[in-house]
Amino acid sequence: MNENKAQREYEAYSQKVTRKDVDTIYKEEQSIFDKAKGPLNKFTQDFTLFFSIIKDYVHGVYKEIPWSAIAGIVGTLLYVFIPTDVIPDGIPLLGLTDDASVVLFCLKSLDEELQKYRQWKQKEITVEAPKENCMEITISLS
Repeated sequence: MNENKAQREYEAYSQKVTRKDVDTIYKEEQSIFDKAKGPLNKFTQDFTLFFSIIKDYVHGVYKEIPWSAIAGIVGTLLYVFIPTDVIPDGIPLLGLTDDASVVLFCLKSLDEELQKYRQWKQKEITVEAPKENCMEITISLS
């Protein structure tokens, strides 16, 4: 699938995304990862990032992302999750190439938003890091 066709599919799915779709994808995380174990396994880290964003968005933890980016992520996951896309997934080798093209287009289109989220998440992880390897020392100067 060429980039123009990937863009059309990405936009078609993204424009139809509703809050119900966000909830559906949120609940289907394991199914997406099961599908990603095959030829789409090179996108496992990207899918992990997508679901991290969706979870933080659903829980109201991360609000700095526009709806269009959430819709783009969810639309992409719907495209990958739905087996009746442009090239049926059951066709060996070719069946997942359209899925990969749409994922790549999503990554390219949302690169700036994904980078912002990664930076925010890294700060959150740093702030919330456990202090289990720290020792408190009290010195008395009397």
